[in-house]
Amino acid sequence: HGDHVEIRVVDRGPGIPAEAHDRVFMPFQRLGDRDNHTGVGLGLALSRGLAEAMGGTLTPDETPGGG
Repeated sequence: HGDHVEIRVVDRGPGIPAEAHDRVFMPFQRLGDRDNHTGVGLGLALSRGLAEAMGGTLTPDETPGGG
């Protein structure tokens, strides 16, 4: 998109309620993951921090069909 790069990651999970979109970027958030035995909930917090440090953004978006 001109002088911007857009990367989209799509999954087919159960989705995240709109009111929780900002919470998923807080450290240690799991928001009801089915697999509570792996990970610590830092991935999205780190990803957003890196994106913002490089002048970018990281935002959730609805995926048609879920995810």
